[in-house]
Amino acid sequence: MQIVDEVEKGLLTYKQSQQKHGIQGRSTVLIWLRKHETLDWKSKTPMKKKAPPKTYISQLEKKIKLLEAEKEMSRPKISLQVN
Repeated sequence: MQIVDEVEKGLLTYKQSQQKHGIQGRSTVLIWLRKHETLDWKSKTPMKKKAPPKTYISQLEKKIKLLEAEKEMSRPKISLQVN
């Protein structure tokens, strides 16, 4: 996280951070940047933290249940009378 922070603040380039910290993999720092990025590179403003997948999934599940309940309540009740 320290390396990602240094690169995002513009203190070092990703290549300089590789050399400084002795990271041998060519794309290791780039992968870390993509995974832990907090900076929108186009506007150079901090991005919102991403919601953990489990939280997002549970929010979607709650919304689905709510929509299904609304759909059930909006259905017209049909009663069949047998003579």
